[in-house]
Amino acid sequence: MKHLREKGWLDKTAIAMDGRPLEPMWKMIAFLKTTAPELKIAFAGKYHPEIDPDVHDYCIFVDKPPIREQIAERVRKDLPTTFYVCCEPLKPNTFPFSPPAESTWMGRHAAMTGYNGFLRWAYDRWTVDPLYDTNHVRWPAGDCFLVYPGGRSSIRFGRLREGIQDHEKIRLPRAAVEKSNDADLKMQWQEFQAVLGRFTYDSSGKASYTNPVREGKQALEKLSRAAGKVGS
Repeated sequence: MKHLREKGWLDKTAIAMDGRPLEPMWKMIAFLKTTAPELKIAFAGKYHPEIDPDVHDYCIFVDKPPIREQIAERVRKDLPTTFYVCCEPLKPNTFPFSPPAESTWMGRHAAMTGYNGFLRWAYDRWTVDPLYDTNHVRWPAGDCFLVYPGGRSSIRFGRLREGIQDHEKIRLPRAAVEKSNDADLKMQWQEFQAVLGRFTYDSSGKASYTNPVREGKQALEKLSRAAGKVGS
C-alpha cells in the first residue's frame, strides 16, 4: 500500500483472484478490508451476488451470467464488468479448431448483455514450437495464445478484433437512438435488437454461433447506415 501510494499507482491497482469458490473469497475480502482497505479487488470466476459490492473489476465466466439489470447497474457505477472463456467451454471459444465466427461472437455477446468487454486469459503463452504444434499437455490446442511468434497474427485473433469493432459499432448507434427522435432510426434499432438478442450462451453446446454472426453483420450494417444519416 505504501509503495503504491508513493508511486501514484494505488488508484489503478487491484489484487486479483480467479476461479475461487465463495468461501475463500469471503475470507480474502475480510482480510483485505482489515489490512488494505484502499486496495481494489478484481475477480474472474462465477458470479456471486454476495461479493458483488466488494469486487471492483468483475470478470464473469460465460456460462452463468448475472441478470442484465445487475450488469447495467455495475456499468452505471463505472465498475469494469466483463465476461471470459478459457479452456472451457468447447464452444463458443477461440481455439484454432473453433469456427472463426465464434471469436467475433464474443464482441456481439458483450454488446447484447451490456458487458464492458471480453477477457481471453492468455495472449502469447506459446508452446514449445507453436508454428508447428499448438497442442498443450492439459488444455485444448491453442488455448494459451491468440498470436504467433515473429509478429504473426491469426484468423481467430482477427475475427476477435472484428467482434471488438462490432461492439463499438453497436455502442455508437445506441447512443444516437437515445438522443434522436428519428422514427426510422428507432425502428432500425428495434429490428437490430431482435437480431442481437440471439447472441446468448447455449449451455447445451448445440447452438450454432456462426449463423447469428453472419446474419447480424447485415443487420448491423443497415443500422449503421441509418445512424449515419441521422448524424450527418
